[in-house]
Amino acid sequence: MIKLIIQLTKIIVATLIALFMTSCVNFNSISGDGNVTTSKRKVTNFTAVDANTGLEVVIKQGNNFFVEVEADSNLQDHIKTEVENNTLKVYCDQNIYKSSARKVYIEMPVVQTISTSSGASLESQNTIVSDILKLDSSGGSEMKLTIKSQKLTCDSSSGSEINVSGEAIDVTTSSSSGSSINLSKLVAENVSSDSSSGSSTTVNAKNKLKANASSGSSIDYLSSPKEVTLDENSGGSISKQ
Repeated sequence: MIKLIIQLTKIIVATLIALFMTSCVNFNSISGDGNVTTSKRKVTNFTAVDANTGLEVVIKQGNNFFVEVEADSNLQDHIKTEVENNTLKVYCDQNIYKSSARKVYIEMPVVQTISTSSGASLESQNTIVSDILKLDSSGGSEMKLTIKSQKLTCDSSSGSEINVSGEAIDVTTSSSSGSSINLSKLVAENVSSDSSSGSSTTVNAKNKLKANASSGSSIDYLSSPKEVTLDENSGGSISKQ
């Protein structure tokens, strides 16, 4: 029953997001001309990335700062890459109705925070190594990363998805509003997980697990942690896989 509630919640949230985005298509929207071009952007000194408005972003951790936009030629000026308070903001100033390409390639030495919203998608090209890493997704966006971190924080909401593989010492997750966090391929020592409002989370803790599921949400955990503290309320469920 819980799984059905979660699935229905995800469908409702996804439908609402789709309806909202569709309603915005004809307002301040633009279509690509089919002539795909690339442009390098001169941006430096950022440790965080914030991607939104349906753009596709690829992040690579490397020695240099590098940003390249691959998009229809008439969309290039509308896709913005701006640094503000050490955060590279990647967005489009108009809704893109149709395009042949809308990709942004990023290389950066230090990665501390990655955020996605408004239907954006983001993936890592290599393993992101960071002592402290924060991931935040909302608004039907999604991210898929491979990481190695001492401390990882994942927050998802509004039908978004976070998928992370790799390894971490301490992990904290929070999911809500039909979103999902999948850390089944992330081996962690200690995990503190909170889910609510029809969301779902999967974690893999070796040493310690603290989990709280409420309001028709679910938390699944792999392996057999040495110390387990579980709290289910308001129709939430926690189960070992």
